[in-house]
Amino acid sequence: MNLPLILSVGLLLTASLAAQTSTLSGRVVDWNNVPILNASVISSNGGLPAATDVNGNFTITGLRNRVYTIQIDPRGDFLAPAEFDITVTGATNLGTRVIQPGVPITVQVVGPTGAPLLGANLSAFLPDGTKLFTPHDGSDVLGNAKVSVPITPINFRVLPPVGSTLVPIYEDMSPVVGTTIAMGTRSMRQGWSITGSVVRSGVSPLPVANAELIATSQLTGEVIFLANKRTNTLGAFNLLLPFGLYTIDIVPALGSPYAARQMFGVFVTDYPRNLGLVTCAPGVLLSGTVTSPTGAVSAADIDIDIYTANGHKLFTPNDNTSVAGVFSVVVPTGGTYSVRVDPPVARSLCGIRTNPVVVNAATNVGAINLVPGVAATVAVVDAFGTPIPGATAKVRDSATNFEFVVPGNTADAAGVIHAVVPIGTLDLTIQAPQGATSAPLVLNGIPVSAPFAGTVPLPQKTLRTHVTGLAGSGILSVSNGGDIYIDWAIANQTALLQSFTVEVVVELPSGVDVPFIPQIPLEMPGPLALTLPFWVPTPLLPANELGFLQKFMLRLRDAATLQLLDESYVYYVAL
Repeated sequence: MNLPLILSVGLLLTASLAAQTSTLSGRVVDWNNVPILNASVISSNGGLPAATDVNGNFTITGLRNRVYTIQIDPRGDFLAPAEFDITVTGATNLGTRVIQPGVPITVQVVGPTGAPLLGANLSAFLPDGTKLFTPHDGSDVLGNAKVSVPITPINFRVLPPVGSTLVPIYEDMSPVVGTTIAMGTRSMRQGWSITGSVVRSGVSPLPVANAELIATSQLTGEVIFLANKRTNTLGAFNLLLPFGLYTIDIVPALGSPYAARQMFGVFVTDYPRNLGLVTCAPGVLLSGTVTSPTGAVSAADIDIDIYTANGHKLFTPNDNTSVAGVFSVVVPTGGTYSVRVDPPVARSLCGIRTNPVVVNAATNVGAINLVPGVAATVAVVDAFGTPIPGATAKVRDSATNFEFVVPGNTADAAGVIHAVVPIGTLDLTIQAPQGATSAPLVLNGIPVSAPFAGTVPLPQKTLRTHVTGLAGSGILSVSNGGDIYIDWAIANQTALLQSFTVEVVVELPSGVDVPFIPQIPLEMPGPLALTLPFWVPTPLLPANELGFLQKFMLRLRDAATLQLLDESYVYYVAL
């Protein structure tokens, strides 16, 4: 006989028998130390399932000596399922496992026609991206589904049945103990495939891999959940979007040598669309440190805006300072940029905009020092005493006309501006949102040396105008000189006949106007209000203005004095 062979077989049999005798036992209780009966305990990567007995005890058999993922389904609406890893060696006891309180989430999922969807999948994630264990998370033939989640903020998702082209449902939730989140009936929208490739601009269009794409509806402000939101190794993307008009942010991966960019006015109708090659400019790091007399200005409570030499704001995601006050953003190579720092009102610091700097390689602008300011609390009301939410304040130096960066310069929902202004003699301009009935008010030569508060009533306009884009807030990208859509509203708020002129220009961020339509004299009886829709051509812009947001501006002036009566604008992008 072959003795070595017999010994080898014996050893294998012994090892196999030893592996089969490994077990995992334990006890499952709730947060009050009450045993949970009939909870399902499963080893998701091997072993036989078990159920807890009246004392909450369980034993899983048929395990090997290795790491297992254990899932506990407590089978109770107000008990949170649990999932964890454990190393099993022989007879292993994990002790007592406490199940935390949970909240049930219920939903009926239907398709675009209202028909129930079978096989939609419910998922819950922690804010850091950790996926939670949610057993029984598929919808039934009536589209009904229910899962339980822990008492913690979550990202909740409903994914369509496998193979469908429906758009997932996404919602942030903050469950509260003892409640049920009843979502009711939710309809999944039909999605359409929007494809393209992100490449480096220039003569060699190298792919920009692993870039994140973020699609935001210009009509509703909804950020669409994208199951596949990154470019592949060839820079290609495939987004599933419902009908609408979108801004798409393209954010290269951390450490990628490319600048982020935005695409405006991306239409999605009822068919797939290919956007072709979408370019990102080669980029370099622009960095610096924001400081104050009390130390670094830190930790996601300060915005860094980067402006080009001709006044355009760059799209620079992740531009907040670190705990050490350091910021670092990628900007297109070869530009001239200034850094605008807007600290939070609570820090009582003035904002600042630095002098321009040429950036041909990685550049550190050094320390940006913010100085203390004083609190200005201004309640803005109209001629009838009604608060004006969204009113803004502009602050200039009375002697030099220099415009300051003013933290908190926009009125809250109660019409109150809580701002930080510098010490000195200031000119203050308070302005209602465009389209409002109130005219701007300019207060010159205000001495400021200490915190102040007051109420500012804005005068009534005689003529009012308001311009809105497609569906109210749509920003269109068009060829240079191409047509954009506007709704033009005009109102004579007096009982008199008003003589005025209409002036249409593109107001560049540098303050230069590109004229389009010569001043047109008009008359309008009052009181009267009109809204007129137009597709209008835009003026040709110089090459260095292409690809940026522009203001298509309509102004009303007094026919006799040419005094500005009102103005309004829509944004668009010339390509």
